[in-house]
Amino acid sequence: MQDLELFIASARRLHGADISVMVARAPALGNADCLLIVTGERHAEAAQNLVQAIGLGARAQFERTVAFMGLPARTYSTVQWFPPPVSP
Repeated sequence: MQDLELFIASARRLHGADISVMVARAPALGNADCLLIVTGERHAEAAQNLVQAIGLGARAQFERTVAFMGLPARTYSTVQWFPPPVSP
């Protein structure tokens, strides 16, 4: 978690103070993979930096929602990877 906090601080310095990263899935939550949602004006660049930092076959994907019932359309990036298994 500390590594993620350091990345977020670095991403905000590089890509703007509006960059935000939310953990959507993680092994600690009972999931097999990790999924982070990156938002902010330059979310795509921040997500690519995160993929490079993680390695391990991580991939970034650009997502877009449509406007619905008065809510605006939104864009964001997701970063997904499968962490190596932890030996007991």
